[in-house]
Amino acid sequence: MQIPTLFGVIKRRFLINFRVQPEVMKGILPPPFELKLHRGYAIAGICLIRLESIRPWGLPGFIGLSGENAAHRVAVQWFDSDVSPITIMSASKVINVSHPITFVE
Repeated sequence: MQIPTLFGVIKRRFLINFRVQPEVMKGILPPPFELKLHRGYAIAGICLIRLESIRPWGLPGFIGLSGENAAHRVAVQWFDSDVSPITIMSASKVINVSHPITFVE
């Protein structure tokens, strides 16, 4: 089965990053992840995005869906014995607040 190409418009996007005390974040990270600290703080963020006219490629925009979505993320790293530390901004828990479709980065 081929996944269809979707087309839409990013109407607005807010990306807000902030620092967090490491003790607050350590308890919620699953193994093997470890916090990636910057100047002694964990880095967390929330992304709020409004998508409009989401539809399969080639269809007119008026039949598309729209939605507000929110995702939070935390800067983490993990260590592999064969390579140097790998750092990622871990996206987690995407929440769709207006339609039953959820989008994950």
